[in-house]
Amino acid sequence: EFPRCESVLDVKRCVAVVRGCPRVSDVRVLDAAGADLGDGDAEPPAEVCAIVTNSAFSLRCHYGDQQVTVLADNDTSVDDLEVMVADALNFERGLLPALESGGVALDDFDKLAACGLEKDSEVQVVGRRWQQPSYHD
Repeated sequence: EFPRCESVLDVKRCVAVVRGCPRVSDVRVLDAAGADLGDGDAEPPAEVCAIVTNSAFSLRCHYGDQQVTVLADNDTSVDDLEVMVADALNFERGLLPALESGGVALDDFDKLAACGLEKDSEVQVVGRRWQQPSYHD
C-alpha cells in the first residue's frame, strides 16, 4: 500500500517541490512531505510522481482513496493547483456536463477548471484556474 496525501496541503507541498525541477523531462518521485525518493524510472514507490517539461508538467498523487492526476502549465500557481485538485475531488458522478473532449468542466464566476473521470478511482484535472474580471459601475 502506497503512503497517501491526506490533505490538499500535502498535495500543495508536493507541487511546490515538483515545480522546482530544473531540467526538461526531469522526473521526480516524491513522498507526501516532498522528499525526493528517486528518479522515477521504476514503478513509483510513493504516492506522487511528476514529469516536468519546458511548458507544462503532470503530477499524479493519491488523495485519500482517490488517485488524482494534474496536468498544467508551468506558470500555474501552486495555489491554483490546490484549488483545481479540490474542485476535481468535489465533482459528483452524474452531475457533470459533457464536453466534446469526453471530459467535464467546472465553470464558476471566479474560477474555471476542466477535468475528466478516467475510471472509478481516478480523477483527472486538466487546465488552469483563472480569475474572472470584476466589473464596477
